Amino acid sequence: EHVDEVTVTVTNDGNGSLVLSYNVQTAFTTPEWSNTYAAEGSAVLSAKKAANANLNSSKQFQFQLLDADDNVLHTSTAIGQGQTATFQSIPYTLADLGDASSKDYTYKIKEVIPTDAETKDGKKVKDGVTYDEHVEEVTVTVTNDGKGSLVVSYNGQNAFTTPEWSNTYAAEGSA
Repeated sequence: EHVDEVTVTVTNDGNGSLVLSYNVQTAFTTPEWSNTYAAEGSAVLSAKKAANANLNSSKQFQFQLLDADDNVLHTSTAIGQGQTATFQSIPYTLADLGDASSKDYTYKIKEVIPTDAETKDGKKVKDGVTYDEHVEEVTVTVTNDGKGSLVVSYNGQNAFTTPEWSNTYAAEGSA
């Protein structure tokens, strides 16, 4: 809170005029106030592992959240079939927008494929599991609503639709 006190003094100059002074100055200086504005928001992304009746139910899977340059921002905890992995919230502030009222950020989500998976017919396979190698790209638009919030949208939608990865399983062996 800022208060600027002004004392106005009125004196008679003896010639029929009144003379005003402001804080003992002959000219009035207009006080100035500066307001500050802050806004913040966050995005939450997730990935779902589809259930597969042929796959061992104890099998665990992980997902990664990457930035537009393929830098890993977060790796999920291990989840089972039919479960959803939620990544850490991505916070935004006005500084992230710079001088713009809105800005787009691109993220990628992918399943973590074991490093020792073999390539068979162009696909990554381990222990009979053929991994879903698709990469989901998400554009998060961050917009200053002018009311103290940064509002996010996901691929142009207000709510994020969790993408799903589906692996296949084929038992191998010989008799």
